[in-house]
Amino acid sequence: MVLRITPHERAVLQLMSDGSETLEIASHLGISAHEVEACVTSLLAAMGARSRTEAVALASRRGLLSSGVTPHAAREPGFFVDASPDAKDTLSRFEVWWRHPSQIALFYFGLVNAGVAFHSLEPGTWRLPLAVLVGKPIGVLIGAGTALAAGLHLPLSLGWRELVVVGFIAAIGFSVGLFFCTALSPPGQRHSETSMGVLLSLAGAPLALLAARLLGVGRFGR
Repeated sequence: MVLRITPHERAVLQLMSDGSETLEIASHLGISAHEVEACVTSLLAAMGARSRTEAVALASRRGLLSSGVTPHAAREPGFFVDASPDAKDTLSRFEVWWRHPSQIALFYFGLVNAGVAFHSLEPGTWRLPLAVLVGKPIGVLIGAGTALAAGLHLPLSLGWRELVVVGFIAAIGFSVGLFFCTALSPPGQRHSETSMGVLLSLAGAPLALLAARLLGVGRFGR
């Protein structure tokens, strides 16, 4: 029998599998505890389960729960929160080990490649930021649409509004963009135009904030 549950119910189910209680789920999804309880009741009835534990076990056997290819933390404190030195999951350990080497590498990269001529506002300068600021959001949406058409699922609590914001964030290029510009193009007019274009792609940051505000994404949706 094919079990049909809504994305909202799937999000609740996933958080239940992480051990989250009702109030934690409500806080994470931005809904009331009453709505969480109603969603859990609906899930138990749909799955024929008598408890949350049984529902999670059934969901796991049916492949309804997301699972990463590497060990991951049950809680994500946020993008701008440093990983704890005591963390055991793979991604946190990677961050802890490579934090200082990457900062040293970026420091020396800045010393070697510092400075972009702001007078390089030629026609070629605008092609790169326009391409990424328009192409990245469209590409993210097309990619997500293709995945959905192939029968895959979006990550929890992620819809087209969030994907638009992600697209603008992905369009931002700075250190990596300047690195590839330096590595691939020799000094000259084209190099200067491309470097300036990379800097102009920073406009993706305010555009992402504006999109989040207009679309009600993240803290703007509360």
